[in-house]
Amino acid sequence: MHSSVVQAEQAFLEVYDTHADAIFRHCYFRVYDREAARELAQEAFTRAWAYLAEGKEVKNIRALVYKIANNLIIDGARKKREASLEALQEAGFAPATNRHEPDTRVDALLVLEKFTLIEAEYREAVYMRYVDGLTPREIAKITGLSVNVISVRIHRGVKKLRTLIH
Repeated sequence: MHSSVVQAEQAFLEVYDTHADAIFRHCYFRVYDREAARELAQEAFTRAWAYLAEGKEVKNIRALVYKIANNLIIDGARKKREASLEALQEAGFAPATNRHEPDTRVDALLVLEKFTLIEAEYREAVYMRYVDGLTPREIAKITGLSVNVISVRIHRGVKKLRTLIH
């Protein structure tokens, strides 16, 4: 094998080992369906590998996989509407049940319910920042927007979410 192909394969396998779970979670919290999320994550990695196998240079494989996953999710959303909050409850997400000690955390279901009420552009930026753990720079690379636009969307999204929760 050519050394650049071997290097690309090693880099790809490292990204897969390190980020497969995160990509799955990213997909799952966008489609709320475990099987669909597995398929989306698999397809994202498959397409990323195909892109690399064509000999195209990629500076950030992780960002490429997220971008492909995002595009697949958007394509899927155009074909069918998002699942409801009931699907989250069926998947095991439920409010905290220990009421004996003060809970300073915000109820996850309340956040998710209110999360759907903020504009999609803010929701996506906030989700990628705080659930996926991506930096504004990484989000900008994935979405094709400037870091400044992403930072503003994160700030405004969090502000709107806080307003809706309180």
